This record gives sequence, C-alpha cells and structure tokens, in this order.
Amino acid sequence: GKVVRLSLQGFSAVHVLDLTLTDPALKGFAHGFAGGLHGYVVPMTNGAWFGKVARFSLAGFDAVEVFDLSLIDSALKGFAGGFAAGAHGYLVPHVGTLADGKVVRFDLEQAPTT
Repeated sequence: GKVVRLSLQGFSAVHVLDLTLTDPALKGFAHGFAGGLHGYVVPMTNGAWFGKVARFSLAGFDAVEVFDLSLIDSALKGFAGGFAAGAHGYLVPHVGTLADGKVVRFDLEQAPTT
C-alpha cells in the first residue's frame, strides 16, 4: 500500500505515501498511472480480488481519495492495468476475474463519489 516518489535529479529526495493510512484495504495494486493532477493505482489483489481505486495529488503527494468500483458492480474487482487518455481513466480487467471482459472508464476531473 505504499507509493514512492523520488527526485529524478540525483535521486536524492525520496517520499513515501502510505495508502493504508487512508484505508487498510489499499494494498495489492497491479500498476499506476498519472492523469491530470492526480496519480492513480490500479486495484488487483490484497489477499482477494478488490476494486478500490486510490488517487492522490501529484503536487502535494497527499490527499488520498478512494473510489470503490465494487459498490457499482460487485464484479468490478481485480484489474491488470490502467491508463489515462483525454479526460478519462481506464482500467483493464485481469483475465480470470469476474471483471474479465469489463473495461472501466471514469472521469479524471471528478472526485470519487463512493
């Protein structure tokens, strides 16, 4: 559940953001991506498939927000990757999960509502 940010100039400054301080279930992510002003981590498995997308401010490397996809559709758990394109973020399901075949699209500008 930890995201690391480091300075690309000399690798001297290292910062760690512990997502589990916001929600203990925020661990076991497959990938991450940046979109707009935020970084996003892609939920995969934290002992079981899960669907909580976490986003955080890139500027302050803080302000963690959570969007639980499984509250929309209980099958939306376990993703293999994600990316941003235009104003939207996309999550690609992991093969063999209940989400298999369901690509998720969400608005990068709106705050999570669940």
